Amino acid sequence: MQANNKKLYSQKEETKVWHSNEFGHLECLKANYVTHSFAPHTHEGFAIGVVERGIEVFNLRGNRYQAGKDQIILINPGEVHDGNGLNNEGWAFSIFYADPKVLNRALAESSEGRQKETFFKEPVVNDPLLAGKLLQLHRTLENSNSFLEKEILILETFAQLTSRQGEKTIEPKEVLPEPKVVSRVKSYIEENYLDNITLAEISAFAYMSQFHLIRVFKKHTGLSPYAYLEQIRINRAKELLLKGESIIQTAYELGFTDQSHFTKTFKRFTGTTPGLYQNQ
Repeated sequence: MQANNKKLYSQKEETKVWHSNEFGHLECLKANYVTHSFAPHTHEGFAIGVVERGIEVFNLRGNRYQAGKDQIILINPGEVHDGNGLNNEGWAFSIFYADPKVLNRALAESSEGRQKETFFKEPVVNDPLLAGKLLQLHRTLENSNSFLEKEILILETFAQLTSRQGEKTIEPKEVLPEPKVVSRVKSYIEENYLDNITLAEISAFAYMSQFHLIRVFKKHTGLSPYAYLEQIRINRAKELLLKGESIIQTAYELGFTDQSHFTKTFKRFTGTTPGLYQNQ
């Protein structure tokens, strides 16, 4: 693995992505970034990463954080965040995008059913032993052909993660009620994401001025209506690519102006290109 790491940590931007379903769905990304910046986005599941080179900085919950070598990044489902390198040297990390069921199952198993849900209060933590365990799991899911080995290591690692860094109950103050109008607008965008919808029609649907709609929507989701639309399209694109749909056809079906526009948008949200995502 050392030779691979040397190659990965060059001045060239490189990514590798793969999936694991031994214990529930996990998407794994290993990346070396130099100039790349993630657009503000969310994940349906947890994002759990370990920085292996450089320093990543990101905005989350109204604060700016930075994570250096061997530090762990923990982001809960639905939390809006971005990400880029602190300087022109960039950063490298290995990260899991985990279905919440994976972590909650590991927590329930390790607590013998006493605890069933978790979330992470601190987005950056210093825990060298746990960081090493997470990297070991990441490498194993990349290289091992043993279903049993991977299943055991997933359970042990995420049980340790939730035990050491997870909060066992969701704090009500962490979850703000979402106005009905925001929920309705989100549903409207989700149902019409294939159309070239306009701000005028969304605001008319919401019975709200365009400016006020943007302000209210961003306040409660952390994203503009357009950014939310882009994320829905990218999530759908991932599904189509994994089913074998061609990149050109996927871009066309989802309303991107051309393949170049689709590729740039896809990388801003996922950190890798559609071609690499599909092939790997």
